[in-house]
Amino acid sequence: MKILMIGGNGNISWFCTRYLLDAGHDVYELHRGVTYSTRRDIHPDAKIIKADIRDVEETRRVLAGVTFDVVCDFITYNGQQAKNAVNLFENICSQYIVISSDVVYKRDIRFLPFTENTPIRSKEGASSYILGKLELEEVFWKAYTEKGFPVTVVRPGYTYDTILPVSIGHNCWTAIEKILQGYPLLIGGEGNSIWNMTNSRDFAKAFVGLVGNRDAVGEAFDIASDEWITWNEASEILLRALGVNSNSVFHVPYERALHLPEFQPDDMNYDRMWHSIRTNEKIKKFVPKFNPRVSLEEGINLSLKWLWEKPQRRRIVEKYENLLDKLYEEYSLSL
Repeated sequence: MKILMIGGNGNISWFCTRYLLDAGHDVYELHRGVTYSTRRDIHPDAKIIKADIRDVEETRRVLAGVTFDVVCDFITYNGQQAKNAVNLFENICSQYIVISSDVVYKRDIRFLPFTENTPIRSKEGASSYILGKLELEEVFWKAYTEKGFPVTVVRPGYTYDTILPVSIGHNCWTAIEKILQGYPLLIGGEGNSIWNMTNSRDFAKAFVGLVGNRDAVGEAFDIASDEWITWNEASEILLRALGVNSNSVFHVPYERALHLPEFQPDDMNYDRMWHSIRTNEKIKKFVPKFNPRVSLEEGINLSLKWLWEKPQRRRIVEKYENLLDKLYEEYSLSL
């Protein structure tokens, strides 16, 4: 198949691209030709289409006269970008797979574990990231219903490769660096919320089974690990992999972590205090060979091996460093 990856070198998408190439597909990547030291290297055997997807007219010129069997979109985050995607690709592909998120599901204990039929959460009070994903899905489902736009929606949960799971501190090296300096790992609330934490290698195995699958058009899919684990357990695994005492944790009180102004609109810090579990029942019906095998312990060690290879891969973000410092100061968690 002739496949276009919009993105293709990110935390979630790199192994998707790799497995499609390994399967012998004709894979193109559309991006600006810019890579980042905190990402894996661009695939040398993929064909590069250089354009900024945010520049609609430039992208239209570059894609003039080109068609694809499948387009895989990893970098659409809001309704306007979704409208642009529909306008650009509605006549040049047979399937359009877009990455949404499980943040669209309503957080209510009655609906656990989440499935593709879980009620969608309200836009009211939603921060920019959640609102963007909600609007993204609205646009694509409307295009499917009214125009027959061949969309497949994928809703990953927490998926990691070039990042590591921490309850407070976001998806960078910032919190890890603090832990290595001797500060405790911070966990929001009691840490007993249960999650699926999915290695990108496993995610890719399910994802590539949807590529070119005509029965998947007009459908939404969760993709997750089969391993259910609490944030306390995940934190213990991470600390052990870092060679740090597994008791080196501090539970930030629920009310304080949830309402701290600096967290807004950092949705992941809210969601990490809720259960976020899926069963994979639907994706396994469509991709029967999908059998996620990478445990969190194995996956964290694989990620750490890659992160330790080059210092520039270990990204420190000032915003989160300042936030962590404020929390450490407030609770007198000094070295």
